[in-house]
Amino acid sequence: MDYNRTNIIAALATTPGISAISVIRISGANLTDLYKAITGKSKVKNRYANYCTIWSEDKKIALDKCIIIYYANPNSYTGEDVIEINCHGGEVVAKSILNMLYSYGVQSALPGEFSYRAFLNNKIDLIEAEAISSLIHSSSEYSSEIIMDHLNQSLTKQILSINKQIIDILTIIEHELDFSENEIDYTTNETILAIIQNIASTIKEYLKNKKTVKAINNGINVVILGIPNAGKSSLFNELVGKNRAIVSNQKGTTRDSVEAKIILNQYPINLIDTAGYFEANDQINIDSVKQTIYHAKSAELIIYVDENNPINEFNKFNIKCNHVIYCKSKQDSATLKVNADKSINISSKTNYGISELKKQLSTLLSTEYEYNINNQTALISERQIIIFEQALEILLQIEIMLKEDSGMDLVASYMHQLNQLLDECLGKISNEEVLNSIFNNFCVGK
Repeated sequence: MDYNRTNIIAALATTPGISAISVIRISGANLTDLYKAITGKSKVKNRYANYCTIWSEDKKIALDKCIIIYYANPNSYTGEDVIEINCHGGEVVAKSILNMLYSYGVQSALPGEFSYRAFLNNKIDLIEAEAISSLIHSSSEYSSEIIMDHLNQSLTKQILSINKQIIDILTIIEHELDFSENEIDYTTNETILAIIQNIASTIKEYLKNKKTVKAINNGINVVILGIPNAGKSSLFNELVGKNRAIVSNQKGTTRDSVEAKIILNQYPINLIDTAGYFEANDQINIDSVKQTIYHAKSAELIIYVDENNPINEFNKFNIKCNHVIYCKSKQDSATLKVNADKSINISSKTNYGISELKKQLSTLLSTEYEYNINNQTALISERQIIIFEQALEILLQIEIMLKEDSGMDLVASYMHQLNQLLDECLGKISNEEVLNSIFNNFCVGK
């Protein structure tokens, strides 16, 4: 996709379909002539909501009565001239206005092209762009709070602060390298080492939340395991809140894994119902068991279901998982929610024990994926994690060089690498493939 084109672009910025209003966004250079052409107005007033009729190109057909706003560059989202048309909802009106715009030579916007232009025009940095993309795709308040923190530039400010320290150190080192030992006192290794260790400590704090990033972007894999006909699919349907998996008394009803995305106490969960673990004799069942093992190995949390002894049965499974909740199923007459061995008595038929399961699941997730928004130390993309891991490696190398007194010229070289790496995180140094990957994940009108 050519994100570097200079055409005037347009797209629907709201969800297509039946709605009260639709918003069409246009961006490009010198949009005053286009504004006058589509509205019939002779004057263009900046940031003024104008109620007027939008006409077809030949001026014979009134397409809609709209509110149209013109934003003069550079004070717009993209940094270019922007026009926003608020028309009536539904697909027909918005489509007719877009077709009219195309007849004037306006091009259909690519996914994320408006935000890409905002990035090029320094209206947002790459961290903010990733935050916008994540916010659009976020499925819970838990993730949106962390993402909004990035939109408020907390990570950007931290990186700028680190880069300032790096530049200050480089200025001192490179200034001193220009003089002989007799002409100036060298800054002690200990002073620089203390600053480097402080930066490394900050980087480590951000990397502590890697699991949180995965939870935000991909959801938390919670897998329901057990032998066939143990009540896995019934429990799955109960947790999802509707009948997604087929349930019957016949063993092996579930052949393929079934997945549903749910929110539990603000945590995004990929809930997976598996075929079960058993001795398989035919190829279909062998493949089903292989799929079950695959999901079990990729699980952050396992709910193991058995109607007799879930703990013993899970131990036979020979799968390692740090977090397992044991459920004794089909306990329709149970009066005790939690047994002495900590397994939960559940009945999908009477809904008994389901609230206790949700409570334990929620407690475990909140402990494992705890995030204090006041700490403001979370990354929100794999790209950011990779860059911070590389930065930490460089910092540790600098630490070793300073302790071994390897020479300030070598230290300065590594400091320059670190500075460039953090600039890459902000998007000051950018890779075309990386940029396309980020902005291509946006919706068309953003």
